[in-house]
Amino acid sequence: MLPRTLITIALLAVSLSAAAMSADQSRLIRRASGVPEEDSAGAAPLRSLGLYDLYALAVRNTERMKIEAENVEQAIARKNQAIGSFLPRVSLRAAKVFPEDAETLSSFATIRTGVYLIARQPIFTGLDEWTRYRGAVPDLRMQQFNARFAASRLLFDVSYAYFRVLQIEKSLASRTEILRLYGRNIQELRRRVHLGKSRQSDVLRTQSQIHKIEADILAFTNELERARLDLSTITGIDIGKRELRETADPPRPLPVAENMRAYVEDRWDVRAAVESVAYAKTRVLAAKGGHLPQVYVEGGYRFYQPEDIKKGPDYFVAIGADFPIFAGLTVVSKTREAESAMRQAELRLRQARRIARQDIIDSNQSYETSTREIEAYRKALATADENYRTVLRDYRLNLVSVLDVFSALTTLQSAQEDFDRVSLQHRLNRIRLGIAVNEFAAGGIETLRRISAPIGGTGR
Repeated sequence: MLPRTLITIALLAVSLSAAAMSADQSRLIRRASGVPEEDSAGAAPLRSLGLYDLYALAVRNTERMKIEAENVEQAIARKNQAIGSFLPRVSLRAAKVFPEDAETLSSFATIRTGVYLIARQPIFTGLDEWTRYRGAVPDLRMQQFNARFAASRLLFDVSYAYFRVLQIEKSLASRTEILRLYGRNIQELRRRVHLGKSRQSDVLRTQSQIHKIEADILAFTNELERARLDLSTITGIDIGKRELRETADPPRPLPVAENMRAYVEDRWDVRAAVESVAYAKTRVLAAKGGHLPQVYVEGGYRFYQPEDIKKGPDYFVAIGADFPIFAGLTVVSKTREAESAMRQAELRLRQARRIARQDIIDSNQSYETSTREIEAYRKALATADENYRTVLRDYRLNLVSVLDVFSALTTLQSAQEDFDRVSLQHRLNRIRLGIAVNEFAAGGIETLRRISAPIGGTGR
């Protein structure tokens, strides 16, 4: 009965430990991504998905954030190990010496037949414990910042795949509408040919254009399937034929040039690089500590020893010190290696700042450029629409041919497609700029949730 009880208690302890680890991982992922678990679970059954829904699904279903959470878990474990290095080492030692009539030595510390409780408390070990603890703090922060940077990269990948699907869908819809209008008006063209008002070559030219549009539709259909597959892979859920809701236009960002330094220093990759330098400095101190002595207190208590070899007291306490004299250039080489690693970390920090600055400037310029492009394409669309209406009116007055109508219609649809493409690219550029300046970090994720919310419904 007792063994079964012990086994039950052990299994319960393992289950509770696994549940605690799962809860810790969920908490770490939420801190890094800003997405609550209920949002991720609530997005799965939706028939209409917005950008925030897709991001929440990617956070929950893919391995990227879980891998980063494990890195944070490992850093926490290393910090606990560093704290534990200050504590004493206690062990139970049991030994049986052969042959049994071997001559016993007088030193209590020599291994002999018996059972002993041994304890060792490090006092000074060449800065090892101190530097391990000091290094564990920036190591943990570095892994946390890396996890948040990975979340921002995941958001960009989801956004890129999401806007690509929307753009292809709009292009496919535009081509389909043009094909429908061509098919409707070619009958009129054939009638005019029969009446001698148009040439047969006009019909052939129009049919050639129709076949080209049909080929474009096939190409866009195939590209749409691939784009949806990419989005499914990134989000970890089969998108299938679910509708993708368009995001609203995010609010204009704060002036970038005036806040450039703060934006650069606040980026997760730069902050992780700063912590990497701090961690590297502790490793230099740890390596130099190899030149210092190690001081410790050791004690023991003898539980059992055969009477025929028992001698001396049952306990002892001693203070010891080890002074390094020569270690074959090991300490010198470790110091040089640590100093090189520190210089490397400093170079990576400089590189991270430069890349961050470039990313912010490029994102801002792309956003500002697309803002101006939208206005230009809006004017082009308005002009193309006015031209189509004018040509259609002239056609009713027999002033132009049906081919002129087709040409004006193609121009209008092309202008509409260009405007839709630039509008979507403008929104993607705005999301990219927000990611570059950490706008969607922590509470900023509410901005993404707000612009992705369905209008007048839940989308379920």
